[in-house]
Amino acid sequence: MAARVGVSIFVIYIMSKLADEERGIHEKFKDFGRNAKEWMRKCVLLLPEIERLKIWEKKGFGSIFEYAAKIAGMSREKVNEGLRIMKKTENLPELRKVVEEKGIWAVSPVVCIATPENDRELAQKARGMSKNTLEVYAKGIRGSGGALPRKSGVLPLFTMSADLTEVADVESLLIVADSEVCWKLKKLKG
Repeated sequence: MAARVGVSIFVIYIMSKLADEERGIHEKFKDFGRNAKEWMRKCVLLLPEIERLKIWEKKGFGSIFEYAAKIAGMSREKVNEGLRIMKKTENLPELRKVVEEKGIWAVSPVVCIATPENDRELAQKARGMSKNTLEVYAKGIRGSGGALPRKSGVLPLFTMSADLTEVADVESLLIVADSEVCWKLKKLKG
C-alpha cells in the first residue's frame, strides 16, 4: 500500500514538472513573439534612413527589398507600406508616435486623410480603434469631404420588407456621422 502511494506521488510530481516545463516554454515563446513584433516595428522605423543613405546599395544588395528581406526577414509589402507610411507621417508627430507604439498597420487606414490639423485626433482614433473600425471611419471621412464628425455611433443594419411592415436585423454596422444624423437614424429605425 505504501509503495503504491509513493508511486502515485512520484507520478504526480513528474506530471507537475512537465506542466511547469510546458508553461515555461509557452511563456518564452510568447515573449519571443512579442519581441519579434517590437523589433520588426523598429526595423520599419529605420527604412526611410536606410533608403535615404542607400545603405542597401553600399552593402552590396540589389534593392532595399532584397536588403530588408535578407537582413530582417521583411516582405516586399511591408517595406513598401513602411516607406509609404513613414513618408506620409513625416510632418505628423502624433501619428508617428502611434507608428512607433503600435506599428504601421495601426495608422495605415488614416494616413491618406491625415493633415497637421487633424493629426492629434486621428492619432487618438488609431490608438483606440481596431484597424477594421478605423478603415470604416476613414472611408466615412473621405465620403464626407474630409470633415471629421463630432460623434459616431454604432447602429444595427436592417432591411425593410417591400410593404415597409417588417424589419429584419442583418448585422451591426459602424456608421460615422454627427450626432444629429445618428439620432435621426435611430428615430427612423423605431
